Amino acid sequence: MNQPNALAASGPPQTGRRNRTAARRATWAPALVMGAVAASILFLSLAKWPDTPDGWLHLQRTRALGEAFRYGVLYPHWFPDFSFGYGYPVLNFYSPAFYYPPALLAWLGVGVVDAVRISLAVGYGISAAAMYILLRTRSSGIAALTGTVLFLLFPYRLYDLFVRGALPEFAAFMWLPLIVYFSWPPVNSGDIPSKVWRLPPGGLAASLCWAGLILTHNLTAMMAAVMAAGAWILLAIVTLVRVPRAEARSAVLWRYSLHILVPVLLGALLSAWYWVPALMEAGWVGIGAGASGAGYANHFATWGDLFTWALVYPYPAAAAPTVPLPSWILAVLLLAAIGVARKSTAPLRTALLLPCGGSHCDLADDG
Repeated sequence: MNQPNALAASGPPQTGRRNRTAARRATWAPALVMGAVAASILFLSLAKWPDTPDGWLHLQRTRALGEAFRYGVLYPHWFPDFSFGYGYPVLNFYSPAFYYPPALLAWLGVGVVDAVRISLAVGYGISAAAMYILLRTRSSGIAALTGTVLFLLFPYRLYDLFVRGALPEFAAFMWLPLIVYFSWPPVNSGDIPSKVWRLPPGGLAASLCWAGLILTHNLTAMMAAVMAAGAWILLAIVTLVRVPRAEARSAVLWRYSLHILVPVLLGALLSAWYWVPALMEAGWVGIGAGASGAGYANHFATWGDLFTWALVYPYPAAAAPTVPLPSWILAVLLLAAIGVARKSTAPLRTALLLPCGGSHCDLADDG
């Protein structure tokens, strides 16, 4: 007599598991396809290596690291053949992570150019899959597809690769959607973690991604950290307005700190073996030295330089001090603001709208 009841009781969980499995497949299958397509297109587009001012430098650094592997040196602070044989402390100061995958391929016998092409293509594909999964978990398939395409074809990202040859910065974009995906706090703040210092689900992965970003391109990591702090501040303002009780407010703010700020700090600690010695020894070399000590001021965009209104984006020269934003991003942000305004039950999306737009501005102005 109990068998039908047992079967009835087991029905809903099984159905729930099937629904969750189907939902994961509906998200992951298109993401993997997009990643494979993006990686293939980028790999083929680099068949003729772009003639850029910085690209050849990164090829030489990859070659030098691969040669160091052959001598059993896994982390060479000094490339002895650089600077006409005097040597150069590249990895003593420059973020090293980008060079390791292609250098490993070169050590295994792949040509340096092909090794870099493969690494760039794989990173580009991962960024496509990660962005689609991030957007698909919070929007429709069409919206996720559109957002992913915009992310892949954002002009500054292509400018980095095909005009400047800033390969580590181009590769660093891979980490941004992963960081947001693993750091995204839940809108419902009713269940506060029982342990004060317990990382939320995804916290460790977010910390590792922050460390990867710092070790890939530290300037992008600095801008991303500023955006993370801005997101936390906006969330704090929203919380102060929407949560009446002081105890509940502090609990919500602590949760946001665990999701957003703590992974930044842990990522910085995990990568401290690189950036702490670099900072301590920066005074021994002429990092940033030049004829003018205020050359960085030329890289701040004026209002007239902030946007370009051309229908076809005019990529500036590699030596241009600023890179304008495409005017169509204003329409995208306006549509996003309208969509966010209609989601009255999602204050987090409202809080993250401006930091996301600001991150695009920061990336576009980093000449």
